[in-house]
Amino acid sequence: MSDSHNILSSSAEPTSPALTSEERILIATNIEYNQTGSLPLSLGTIAERAHLSRSLIYAHFPDQYALINALLEVHISALQPHVVLLLQENDNFQNASAALADLLLTHYLDAGLLPADAPQDDFCRGHLSPKARKFYRQIILSLTHKAMAEFGLAKRQARATVLMLSALPEQGARLASTEQASAEITRTTQKRIIRLTVETLRS
Repeated sequence: MSDSHNILSSSAEPTSPALTSEERILIATNIEYNQTGSLPLSLGTIAERAHLSRSLIYAHFPDQYALINALLEVHISALQPHVVLLLQENDNFQNASAALADLLLTHYLDAGLLPADAPQDDFCRGHLSPKARKFYRQIILSLTHKAMAEFGLAKRQARATVLMLSALPEQGARLASTEQASAEITRTTQKRIIRLTVETLRS
């Protein structure tokens, strides 16, 4: 897989001759998704952005699901080492949730919202790659188990709490990217919401 920093960097240039055609396609796809925010994408526009042909896109990615999953796995490759480390280092549910929310908010603001949107998107439903499904499942299970152990919650209630809090960085990134709130305000607010949720669960 191509280097995630080269693909996701805001300065990545999809027409650079120093990159492989696959890297150029993935950069163009990330730019296109970040601008449109919806799936499916226009392969014609992606081809134009990368100065490549549609036929070359299909040579690398047989369908749009393959293309979206390839880009999603680039995002996951950038996130996964940090996610694994923070979940290992933070046994406390509040600290783990806050650290994860902070990491995700930073990633969404820097690299885009595809990893937040893809699992919920009707176009991607039933088409996420095994690697992507495993990534999301491990995060939810880890935090669910922490909540069950710390607060004595039933699994269903703990999972619902995790899913509710997992929406915070996505919503925060949308507010910050549309200048409805600063990144610092959204970061502070999501920490406060997590703290208040934990206080409620402990009461």
